[in-house]
Amino acid sequence: MSNRGRIAILAAPAGVLACVLFFRDTPPVIETPAPQGLRETDSPKRRAFSQSLRWYGTVQPKESIRVIALEPGDVVSVLAADGALVTSGTPLFTLGGPLFSDRARVARAAVRSLSRRIELSGKNLARERKSLKTTVQLLEERVRLAEAVVARQQQLLSSSAGSAIELDLARSELLRLRAARETARFEIPDEMDLTEAEGVRLRTALSAAKAGLRRLELSATIRAQSAGNFVRRRVSPGQTVQPGEDLAMVLGEGLRIEATVFAPTGCQLAALAVEVELGSGQLISGRVERVLPETTPAGARRVWLHGEQLERRLSLGQRVTGLVRLTDPQEALAIPASALIYDERERAFAYVKTPGGFSRRPVETGREAEGWVEVRKGVGQDDVVVVSGAYQLYYEDFDKLHQLED
Repeated sequence: MSNRGRIAILAAPAGVLACVLFFRDTPPVIETPAPQGLRETDSPKRRAFSQSLRWYGTVQPKESIRVIALEPGDVVSVLAADGALVTSGTPLFTLGGPLFSDRARVARAAVRSLSRRIELSGKNLARERKSLKTTVQLLEERVRLAEAVVARQQQLLSSSAGSAIELDLARSELLRLRAARETARFEIPDEMDLTEAEGVRLRTALSAAKAGLRRLELSATIRAQSAGNFVRRRVSPGQTVQPGEDLAMVLGEGLRIEATVFAPTGCQLAALAVEVELGSGQLISGRVERVLPETTPAGARRVWLHGEQLERRLSLGQRVTGLVRLTDPQEALAIPASALIYDERERAFAYVKTPGGFSRRPVETGREAEGWVEVRKGVGQDDVVVVSGAYQLYYEDFDKLHQLED
């Protein structure tokens, strides 16, 4: 074998070893003179990066109102046709039957009984007030007589015909009567206090009884609480229902998508733009209408999506998917993806222009979008980097460091 052949055999493993040494953990700073030929350079730019998240959902009505029974009873009639468009307040069902009639009869009897008791309580209170007024009038008359007696005793004492003891007794009696009169005027006797308290209690009970009767009478006719389509009827005439039992649904006008999406912690989804994939490359747009507070057991966020195109192009119950676009309002420093070279460990490097040529620098990268890569470390705003021909520089550096003899 010739010397040239022996050199070629030895050169292959040496080249591999040299390539590994070229990208060590602390790669050497290599400065390459400005090469001849086509090279494109540019400064890093500040760009806003967007991220897309996949969501999955189902088309639902914007309003879905349950129609329920408020009182126990029998369904007497169904007043709306299945699928009919109804307005708020439209009668849908009537309830009746023995159980319902008995409850209404008991409620009316309670109202009549409480009304009579309040009337009697009012009469008793009026009688007690009249008695109290009479007592006050009698005490005022006795006070006037006692004042006259005191005045007479003072005259007798001044003419030496009376005694001081008798005057003191008259004055004491006057003070006692005045105190009794004031007490009668301003203090309510216990009997009257109890009568008034009983009247308040009875009036409160009557108000509650009337409200219950009114509620029972209103519940005999079950009405729509909002406009929409009367659907999913579950009961028929003659069927007995209980309070809270579902009778039907009223689906409001308009559609929305109830979706789930796995979003980063702290991500603000409200009002973000979304895309809905219809198949065959067709897309329609919408927005995140609301972010619900609860999450799925797996940690996905629940959101409502809405838009005019959604209502025109989608149908109730349809399963759909798409993307929600996240946009960072803070722009970041970025360079074209073509400016980066990678070693065997996927570490990124870029060539930066220097007075003596080009210097290879390690860089820390971040987000990627539309052919641009965020640069977090290694390249500054005022640097000039090679955006086209970076790998050509790399091979030239490799040849300079590891050139083999022919």
